[in-house]
Amino acid sequence: MTVQAHTADRRLVVLAVLGVVLALTAAMWTLAGCAPKAEPSAPAASEQKDGNGGSSAMDGQPVNWTMDSDCSMCHTVEAASATDASCPQASAHEAEGVTCVQCHTDEAVLSTEHADVKFGDKAATKATVVTVDPETCISCHGTMEEMAAKTADSTALTDDKGTTVNPHDVPSNEKH
Repeated sequence: MTVQAHTADRRLVVLAVLGVVLALTAAMWTLAGCAPKAEPSAPAASEQKDGNGGSSAMDGQPVNWTMDSDCSMCHTVEAASATDASCPQASAHEAEGVTCVQCHTDEAVLSTEHADVKFGDKAATKATVVTVDPETCISCHGTMEEMAAKTADSTALTDDKGTTVNPHDVPSNEKH
């Protein structure tokens, strides 16, 4: 009977230990599920909501875009490139105080493109229409031939084969 008592005691101890392990495991899973999660990065300005954890009261309201609107409020990628030293074209425009609407001058096209934009909408990731008249570029930078001569020594652009190309000396065809 002593052997049976020890066996029964061992079984009870094993069951008690197993019960405690299961209870601790369940508690840890519960706590881990409630633990704060690390965020990969702060959301872009265009994705941020108000500080109350919900949508902004302005979400869904028309933006009422005008030529005086602050483009950087929605076009955050372009705004960031304007101050990025690795993007000399954009940062040079920024340094000279050139605003978006000095080059993007076609108010009718821009107004149409922004007509249905509402606060809280996801900003466009790329331009959907060309709104810069080539004559606008030429007025500050000169003709493509003049720009090609000015950038003949540039090594900033390479094609998909690794060949350095002058972005202003490209063949003229339906794609360019």
